[in-house]
Amino acid sequence: MDSRARELVKIGDSLFEKKANWDSLCQEIAEHFNPLRADFTSSFSLGTDFATNIMDSFPMLACRTLGDAPGAMLRQGEWFEVKTDDDDVNEDPSAARWMEAATKRFRNLIYDRRANFVRATNEADHDWAAFGNPVLSVEESPTRDHFLFRAWHPKENAWMENAVGKIDHNQRTMMMTARGIMQRRAWAKVAHTSIREASKKDPAKEFKIRHVVLPLDEMYGDDRAKRRQFKDMQFVSLYIDCENEIVLSEGALPVFNYVIPRWRTVAGFPQGFSPATITALPDGRMLQTLARIILEQGEKALDP
Repeated sequence: MDSRARELVKIGDSLFEKKANWDSLCQEIAEHFNPLRADFTSSFSLGTDFATNIMDSFPMLACRTLGDAPGAMLRQGEWFEVKTDDDDVNEDPSAARWMEAATKRFRNLIYDRRANFVRATNEADHDWAAFGNPVLSVEESPTRDHFLFRAWHPKENAWMENAVGKIDHNQRTMMMTARGIMQRRAWAKVAHTSIREASKKDPAKEFKIRHVVLPLDEMYGDDRAKRRQFKDMQFVSLYIDCENEIVLSEGALPVFNYVIPRWRTVAGFPQGFSPATITALPDGRMLQTLARIILEQGEKALDP
C-alpha cells in the first residue's frame, strides 16, 4: 500500500460522498429531460428502455434543442482566432501573419477526426443544458501524434475549487478490466497480485481505478527532489488502484487538462446548475403527471 494513494482515495471518497445529493438532483432532471443520462444513481443494462416512464416527449425535445444550440450558434465556420490582449501587437503585420498561421494550425489540430472534438463537445453541450456542468478532458493520444478530446459522465467526477474559485483538483473514477490494466505496460509492472491473477483466470473482472489531477504544490510542496524532477510543471496526474491503494502511474502536466465549465454557480457548492432545467423541472413533473392521467382515463374509458 502507498500512503499517497491512501490519502488521495480518502479525499476522493469524501468528495463523492458530498456530491451525492447533487447526483440525486441530476438523476431526477435526467429522468424528465435527458433519459440517456439517467444513470447518476442507477445503472443501465443492454436493452434498457430509456423512456419507460416518459409520457410526453416535449421536455426531452426542448432540452435537446437547447443542447444543440451552442454548437450550432457558436462553433460554425471560423469561430475562433489566435490573438493577444494588446491591439498594437495584433495589428503588427509580422505578428498578424504568425497568429493567422497559428490559428489555422490549431484549427487543423482540433478538427482532426482522430481528436474527437466534435463528438466530445456535442456530448458536453447536452450535459451543460441539462445539468449545467459537463466534464471534458484534453489529452495527447497514446501515439502522441494528435489531440484527444473526451467527454466524461459528471457522476464519475468529483472536484474542488482553489482560493479564487477555479477548479484545480479533480478525481475521476472508472471501472477497468484486469485485461485492460495489464495491457498498459507501466501499470502491469506495479499491479497488485489480485489483478495479475484475474488477468489470467477472469480477464473481464473489473477493478476501480481513479484518475487524480491536482496542483504540484499540493502534492509535493515540501519535496525538493520531486519539484526538481517536475521542473516547470504545475500539476500532477496519478492513476490509482483504489481497492489495493497502489499508484499505478504518475506524471506531470503543464496545465490542468480537465475542462469543467459551470453554467450557474451557487456560493458554497463546487458543482454547477442549469437554470433552464431547474426552472422547468416543476413543469416537467406536472406535464408527465397530466399526460399519465389522460392516458389512464382513455384506457379505462375504452376498457373499464
